[in-house]
Amino acid sequence: MASGLEVGNVKDLRIQIEEVLAEAERIAGALDEAALARRPAGGGWSIAECLDHITLSTVTFCGAIDAVKAGAPVGGGPAELGLMGRVVLWVMEPPVRVVKAKAPPEMMPRTDGRAVLDEFRAVHRELLTQRLPEYLRLDPNRVRVKTPMGSGLRLGLLLQVIPAHARRHLWQATRVL
Repeated sequence: MASGLEVGNVKDLRIQIEEVLAEAERIAGALDEAALARRPAGGGWSIAECLDHITLSTVTFCGAIDAVKAGAPVGGGPAELGLMGRVVLWVMEPPVRVVKAKAPPEMMPRTDGRAVLDEFRAVHRELLTQRLPEYLRLDPNRVRVKTPMGSGLRLGLLLQVIPAHARRHLWQATRVL
């Protein structure tokens, strides 16, 4: 990856986000409002709630990056995740392997309506076409971002968390089907 975010065999972030968009479309694109709002029998979020949570999380993470990007160092080498970063990504990726954590208030699903898929598409297309090109110019190792996950998270890790987190909740959404 020429983006400066190469980490082992991790796919380019653009491809990951495109795959997240395609998977959300595959899961929810043909569902009616009732199917989107249906919660699993054993409890948990509906497909719409999963999509809304992913959208809110992406908006929160992008807002945190936007808050530090002015004057942030540019360039840099490949993202260095280190052991902690690799563990974070392992925890994020499906299937869910560890106890679930409660989402922060700003990431709690607000709706279970049909509009969530449209908002999901809009937020992720904006990330893909407008925000990501800006973010990829920044130094993935020296830029630190404060998020609900913690202060001082490296940009390179946070940019990998966004699609990994989405995949986690899209996996959860498929289990509702």
